Amino acid sequence: MKRNCSDMLSMRLFLLSLFFIAALVLTGCDSFVIQGKVVQGQSSSMHFVSNDNTGLSTVGLEGARITVYRDPDSLGTKVAGTAISDDQGRFVIKLDAFGAGWMLEQFEIVAQMQGYTNVTWQQSLLEEHKQKTLLVTMELGFSQPVSRDELWKQYQDLHQPKKSRPNK
Repeated sequence: MKRNCSDMLSMRLFLLSLFFIAALVLTGCDSFVIQGKVVQGQSSSMHFVSNDNTGLSTVGLEGARITVYRDPDSLGTKVAGTAISDDQGRFVIKLDAFGAGWMLEQFEIVAQMQGYTNVTWQQSLLEEHKQKTLLVTMELGFSQPVSRDELWKQYQDLHQPKKSRPNK
């Protein structure tokens, strides 16, 4: 039985389409997991470290809220994940955000805890971060949880021209 060229081309396009769909499903549906630890320190910072980093052996802080925002500089900002640190200071956040780890988009991670200053980190989440631990160092201070709506209002107040008042 002989196949003509159009049948062969159709079969190739069909197989190529299946391969493309499988690649999208396998890469896009894989969750990005952030594993981290919150510790007390002299200054606040947040960065991914190798799993043998000495900072990870520091006593952890229980009760810190870690929130991940996707696309923080746009009007479509969404919470991509959140966690509370356990009694060892450890936390795990599973991001079901499509493309996290392989698409170049911005994420903002905010750590808050009563009695400590807030810590913020904004960057792309890269594939290499999956093999590392997010070390959050919080210094003693005052922290008041600020909603994103309140931050937006403060930004608008600072950047909108002041209305002139009529002279009396």
